[in-house]
Amino acid sequence: MRRLLPFLLLVAMSACGSEPKPATTNTAATAPRNAQAPRVDPNVPAPFTAESLLAAYSADPAAFKQTYLGRDLEVKGTVESIVFDANDPNHVRGLRLVAGTADPKTTVLCSFPEQKKVLKGDLKVAAGGPVTFKGSIVGNANGLEVRITTLY
Repeated sequence: MRRLLPFLLLVAMSACGSEPKPATTNTAATAPRNAQAPRVDPNVPAPFTAESLLAAYSADPAAFKQTYLGRDLEVKGTVESIVFDANDPNHVRGLRLVAGTADPKTTVLCSFPEQKKVLKGDLKVAAGGPVTFKGSIVGNANGLEVRITTLY
């Protein structure tokens, strides 16, 4: 009994000394403690709209090309027009996106690669409609051009 008494006393003290914790009403699932946040590649820029792409390019074309030339970007915008091949009206060469500036004719040229033949019937976008794609900035003597790699 003498051996049991200190143990019982310790159990009684621990039970009396703690205050009851209030019940939580948060039903949201919590992440496990060892879960890591998803990694974000710092080299991948945030998605661009046609407007922000043109604004960044217009502010400093040389710096823009140095930073983004050849890099993948996600671009969102509104299709101003669809560019067809002059020799084959069923072959889509690219899209022009409205840049939303004060000049309504300001557009961003977005082209498909030469080796990728996109047919008019396969294109799931229309003039005046929204578009999102992955592409890369390519050199163009006339200004800004985005090469479409994946059309979403």
